[in-house]
Amino acid sequence: MDMEKTVDDFAGHGIAVMASSASDIRIGDLWGTKYEKNNTGVNGILALTPKGDRILNEMTSIELVKEPYEVVTEGQMKKSPKKTYLYYIDLFLLRTPLSIKCIDMINRLVPQLLIPVFYIRTLLKK
Repeated sequence: MDMEKTVDDFAGHGIAVMASSASDIRIGDLWGTKYEKNNTGVNGILALTPKGDRILNEMTSIELVKEPYEVVTEGQMKKSPKKTYLYYIDLFLLRTPLSIKCIDMINRLVPQLLIPVFYIRTLLKK
């Protein structure tokens, strides 16, 4: 399977490269060197499945420019960031009737409350 990895024909190749992705399409800013001087902003879009490829090819309101896979993915995170304890706290809190403002306040307080706990824990381990 010797395919040129471009935005237009990425779908067939993307299934193998992005096997852990549940997305049909990924969209993001291009942070690479080719577009770094473009102040208006350029977005990259990848079709990761045949369905995503079909959707992109049916769109007439956007201009698709073929770029090598390396240009589109340069500067992008290759792995998801590690989830911290705040992620799990937020996941729980978002399922409650609390407002976003209240959740934000909790996010600001929790680290201040937990830092002494983590410090004491390290002292106890010694």
